[in-house]
Amino acid sequence: MTDIQKPIVQGVILGTRKAGTTWLYENFKQNPALMVSKKVKESSFFTGTTGLSVSDYDNLLPSGETGYAIEVDTSVCYSDAAAGLIEDYNPQMHLVLIFREPAAFLQSRFTHSQRKGELKQETPKDALLQNKWLQQELDYVRIAARFAKFTEAGQLTVLPYELLLDDPEAFHDRVLKGLGAPETGFKPSTERVNVARTSSMPIASVLFSNAAKFARKFGGHRLVNAVKSLGVHSKLEKKAAPVTSVSDELLSALHEVCPETVSFHEELVASIK
Repeated sequence: MTDIQKPIVQGVILGTRKAGTTWLYENFKQNPALMVSKKVKESSFFTGTTGLSVSDYDNLLPSGETGYAIEVDTSVCYSDAAAGLIEDYNPQMHLVLIFREPAAFLQSRFTHSQRKGELKQETPKDALLQNKWLQQELDYVRIAARFAKFTEAGQLTVLPYELLLDDPEAFHDRVLKGLGAPETGFKPSTERVNVARTSSMPIASVLFSNAAKFARKFGGHRLVNAVKSLGVHSKLEKKAAPVTSVSDELLSALHEVCPETVSFHEELVASIK
């Protein structure tokens, strides 16, 4: 970054995926004390892969508006470069990481990725065993360790997704506190968003997904948002059936592939109670 200027964004929701980040983003958009980009939910700026300059990044925020500026970006926590890039931009940045119970994360991520054509396996267990990138997304210990410097400085808050399920308002307030945002008394909507979905026309869903990725890569965020607002893709999809149980085989695979993740999340949940 060569065009360093006064930082604008003051807090970042790092992720992880399938852990309530879209719910937070939608509520942040409705809070007049906060400011988030309306052009794009996730810029990937802090992954170092976009080519955006600091001024380009800051210009993603609404012009002429005021408020505590926040970004919600689930790609950031998976980047080894992110912590350094965040520190370069704003050494005082406040960060929030959210982790979901591993089996629930895996099943939701499996449904989501299968619909988008990212997975070919027939079961979450096989997907876990055969995809290194999925194993890396489940490496909660490594993800948290990437931001150790912010933890030491008291600028990183780690929360379990299950707090959102138990008490959405308390979860929302804990997140804002972790971001260093002002208390405003804003009451979040409790309606769930971006839940796992299946497609009645998988090929069409994959084409929509790939087209959106291509458009975002070349800065077409507004076009993607406009197409989404038409709701065409949602007509092809429906909410996935809720998962009511976890098979012994899946639990065994999780303990085999990522045992530290299982214990990490159990300790996290216990620390919140």
